Amino acid sequence: MSLSTLLNYLEHSVVYVLVTLGVFLLYLRKQFKHAHPLPPGPPRLPIIGNFRDMPTKSEWLTYREWAKQYGDIIHVSIFAQSMIIINSYEKAFDLFERRSSNYSDRPNHVMMNDLWWRRHRKLFHQKFNVNAVQEYRPLQTEVTHDLLRRLLKNPPDFVAHLRYTAGALILRVAYGISIAPENDPNINTAEEALKALSATGRAGAYLVDTLPICKITSSPLLADRVKTQCDTFREWRKYVSSMKESPFAAVKKSMESGILNSGFAPSQLHTLEDKKRFTLEEEEIIKNTAASIYVAGTDTTVSAMSTFVLAMTLHPDIQRRAQQTIDLLLGGERLPEYSDRPYLPYIDAILKETIRWQSVLPLAVPHVSINDDVYDGYRIPAGSIVVGNAWSMLHNEKIYPNAFEFNPSRFLKTDGTGKLMINPDIPDPALVAFGFGRRVCAGQHFADESVWIAIVSVLSVYDVSKAVDDSGQEIIPAVEYTTGLLSFPEPFKCKITPRSPAAECLIRATTSDR
Repeated sequence: MSLSTLLNYLEHSVVYVLVTLGVFLLYLRKQFKHAHPLPPGPPRLPIIGNFRDMPTKSEWLTYREWAKQYGDIIHVSIFAQSMIIINSYEKAFDLFERRSSNYSDRPNHVMMNDLWWRRHRKLFHQKFNVNAVQEYRPLQTEVTHDLLRRLLKNPPDFVAHLRYTAGALILRVAYGISIAPENDPNINTAEEALKALSATGRAGAYLVDTLPICKITSSPLLADRVKTQCDTFREWRKYVSSMKESPFAAVKKSMESGILNSGFAPSQLHTLEDKKRFTLEEEEIIKNTAASIYVAGTDTTVSAMSTFVLAMTLHPDIQRRAQQTIDLLLGGERLPEYSDRPYLPYIDAILKETIRWQSVLPLAVPHVSINDDVYDGYRIPAGSIVVGNAWSMLHNEKIYPNAFEFNPSRFLKTDGTGKLMINPDIPDPALVAFGFGRRVCAGQHFADESVWIAIVSVLSVYDVSKAVDDSGQEIIPAVEYTTGLLSFPEPFKCKITPRSPAAECLIRATTSDR
């Protein structure tokens, strides 16, 4: 080894030692200068904290197990980043609702924010509050009927049909765009982009989120992992950018040609023109909000409906009871409508149990504490990522006995006349499933109506049952879910068939919708 090489090596070694020592001293200083202790959690190592303890899949299950040992409020650290995990609804309500002013920030995801855009919540809320969403019912019904026809044509591809019809609905709502019957490029691009956002939206999911220096370090311990993540980032970025830009560009092109499309983006752009407020900043707000509508409304519906299909496959008795209630009201003479909802409480119970049994967002969306706080005798440092473990809350045996069972009846009771009704004493899973505080999902009412009409329509004309293998044995699907900001059932097989010739006629008759 030459003298210059040796000196260069020693120089870099000294730098690494000094940086490591500095981080360690900062770590010690932070631990001992506060009167209140941090919440309990797994033992931490110097500098790296709980880096080795953090689960890489189904985090909500690990966090629930930690809660049994450390309690409902847990602290972990990944290098210098504190993370607080909340496992009970009461504590989540205290922090995210009662102290919402301190817990309404978002994590500074290096991976996510380089891709993502600000959520323009006020504009979103105007179009998707509980009253405004009723204007979308005809379109939601039309898209649901398209789903019924697709299931009749090719039932094994039910997940693809769910994705296509959900995407078609949101593109119409957000942009006024009608899609091609098959292989629409907007749908395909959005699917890839949503995979990226789901993967990068988890707190601590990517090393560069918790240790930004990893983006520039040459440490052999980290370089390979960071390179892999950056390669993935660049690939995903193309899809996210295209999802945001392409449909919006199509809207503007249509407007320049004098075509007046319905939909959020066209109507907002026309409003700006009429009020002579057309600026690049205002246009960017509309573009970002339209993209947020797409993100909020597509995969949530697909996840919930996939869980519904899985539950019906596994529980034919529940399916039969639901179909009996529908038949009693409709007599098999027509498809369900939104006006039928007050008379079908068992379908509402199935919807509630679907989002409780397997959460669409098992960890909700992470928050960040703006200032130092003390809660329940524990210190929550400013800048902590604070995660509500929705899955754990929705599987609390004290609130939902036999929580791992799919049982819609837990939400029902009879009134004084023996009439079935939703039990108001059982907490609505939507209070947890759609997030907390000021950051609650603004599209929850739209999602609720979309999933309800899809569930009741499928049940009215289809039987969902177990598939059989080559030897004629029933295939019992496993209840296994993907890891990500949003969670989906792992691919499974089932059989979807029309309930009767009359039901098939009802399905085919929906072609008059178009």
